[in-house]
Amino acid sequence: MKIIKQLSSGLSVSRILLNKYVIVTTVFAVWLLVFDKHNYVTQRKLVQTIDELKVKEQKYIDLIEEVKLERIDMAKYKEKYAREHFYMHKENEEVFIFDRN
Repeated sequence: MKIIKQLSSGLSVSRILLNKYVIVTTVFAVWLLVFDKHNYVTQRKLVQTIDELKVKEQKYIDLIEEVKLERIDMAKYKEKYAREHFYMHKENEEVFIFDRN
């Protein structure tokens, strides 16, 4: 009840705003948002960097899976792999490679 009466008068609102706790809290909030080592801008940049690194990590995981499959294929079909990737051939033989991409 006392607070409502204080808020209704203009003079009391300025007293509340000049209260030492309000001032300290405001200064502390501004300090954390702008001047601190872990300020808002720095935190946003770090979050963006983490997101970019997660995308790269997934890309490399997919690439590793492709290489594992290629390695298995190479182990099974060594001659086919050598002919397709290194263009090796026997004497008096021509190799034609059709790329489906």
